[in-house]
Amino acid sequence: MRRVITSLIITVFSQVSHANEDNATLYSIICKGEQSTGFDWKDGNWKQVRFNPRTYLISKLKADDKHPLCVKKSIFPPVLGAESKTYFDQCYQMKIFGGKIIGPGLDCTEIHKMVNNTDTVYRVICYGQSPSIMFEVDGDFVYTSANAPFLPDNSGQKDSLVIEIGKCAGVP
Repeated sequence: MRRVITSLIITVFSQVSHANEDNATLYSIICKGEQSTGFDWKDGNWKQVRFNPRTYLISKLKADDKHPLCVKKSIFPPVLGAESKTYFDQCYQMKIFGGKIIGPGLDCTEIHKMVNNTDTVYRVICYGQSPSIMFEVDGDFVYTSANAPFLPDNSGQKDSLVIEIGKCAGVP
């Protein structure tokens, strides 16, 4: 089992690559949660809880009709930034490692910077939706899930509110 997971991780990491001129390079990375906390709705009240951190597979997707949530509207300007960074709208998907998809088409902004004269994805930010994620290709990540906590479903239940931090690993 350990060999299978190691082989999968190597395969996934080998897919992470430098951005090309049209930013269409697709890749996946693995992000492993280190701490997770939040609130659960129990007996009509919010209760603070610690959740088990999870491992996520985050993949860049081709923005097309299969992913209607990717609307190509950035919260950042698509121009050269003050710190020699550039911003691009992209589509991502987040999946619990070995489990379900939790972000079927996240509208995200990639922040690129020059590394050894190569335009490289530095950070990805997906806000304005739930879940929200922010991660560095080879660094920290933050995951939050706040699904309309004020509106119970027909059974009186509300979705948990979650914040999780951890690390992503890949090839910058």
